[in-house]
Amino acid sequence: PRGPGSPVKVEGEIDQPGFDKIDRKHPLVHFTALDDVNIARAHKLVPLPADRVVGASQGGPILVAGARNGHKFVAMSFDVRDSDLPLRVAWPVLLLNTINWFADEDASYISSFRTGDIWRIPVDGDVTSAALRRLPDAKALEVPVRDGRATVLGQRAGFYELDAARGLARVSPEKESGEPKAPKTEGATTGKTSFAANLIDFSEAQIAPKAELIAGGKKAEELHATGLTTSAPIWVALLLIVVAIAAIEWATYHRRVTV
Repeated sequence: PRGPGSPVKVEGEIDQPGFDKIDRKHPLVHFTALDDVNIARAHKLVPLPADRVVGASQGGPILVAGARNGHKFVAMSFDVRDSDLPLRVAWPVLLLNTINWFADEDASYISSFRTGDIWRIPVDGDVTSAALRRLPDAKALEVPVRDGRATVLGQRAGFYELDAARGLARVSPEKESGEPKAPKTEGATTGKTSFAANLIDFSEAQIAPKAELIAGGKKAEELHATGLTTSAPIWVALLLIVVAIAAIEWATYHRRVTV
């Protein structure tokens, strides 16, 4: 990256760097082996405090991930043609991990979460804190944000609103009257995300048949099997006749009635 549109600043050149430090918990480097990648030259990246340094050499960060204005980015400080990375299996895996990370769930498309689980609500990469309130009582709860997700144990069903702040978010105490104040954010803008939480229990969502069927104001009687009916195909009756004749023939033969 370079120029005024670069998401991160670039400083001096680093000769023969390597991935001396790797953030192995970041999804970009899952199932990859970058420790022994040979690089001819690279530049030092200068990430912001909210960015994640995925890979770094002794000279500084060389692989950084983060978000700017709600859009994710991945910055690599060296030309892959100046390394043997394209000759390794880690290269296509790294690309696939990057695409999957870019296409990760967006907060604007959240519909619902399941109660009883850990909710990991995606937020902008530069968000440092968030306030979660359950509607309509609007009781706010400050929740931690890590790796671009606000994490909280969801225990109650209902509608929720997450107020994420790029900076230090302070949840104001409630008034003496019991009416809660809106969270205040110092020196930053906020982004709000609304979603629902419910049981999402498939066993409870099954629709069982009714015990009684009411048709025309009358209770339908229980059906009983009556054997063959006129609606049965003719071949069924013929088959039963053939089976009966064969059974009679077999019984009379073995009892020496017909021979």
